[in-house]
Amino acid sequence: CMRVSGRVYRGVQHVFPSVADHDPEGHFPIDRMLLWYEPKSTSTHFQTMYNGQFCGQRGPRTIFTLTLRGLGFDIKDFSAFGESEKEILVPALSAMRVLFSQKQCDPLCQVSSEGGFPDQVHLEQIVEHPFSIARLFDPTAA
Repeated sequence: CMRVSGRVYRGVQHVFPSVADHDPEGHFPIDRMLLWYEPKSTSTHFQTMYNGQFCGQRGPRTIFTLTLRGLGFDIKDFSAFGESEKEILVPALSAMRVLFSQKQCDPLCQVSSEGGFPDQVHLEQIVEHPFSIARLFDPTAA
């Protein structure tokens, strides 16, 4: 599998922190640091996010846009979805910084029967974070 840099997407059928307290800007403030503790499946193809196994087309949902800095792995050749999903695996313990977030979703469908557009959260991968998995992939890291 090949290492990947650039933009990838992850869609989830959830709003943050919850449907009852829907506030993505408060939950993901600019410059907040996050660690993803488990591997995450992402895609280089934005339209894939509207498939049911990602955020779908209605109800509570969020799309994460990640800018990877070389710590994503192209696994489409091993994926059951193959070329159609263009799957990139982001490893466990990947460190991220929030660039911005935007509330767009209507998770209770009060305004739109489909719930509007998904919320947006833009993240940047941080490879120099002390707890980042990046240290395992770079033998020169202290």
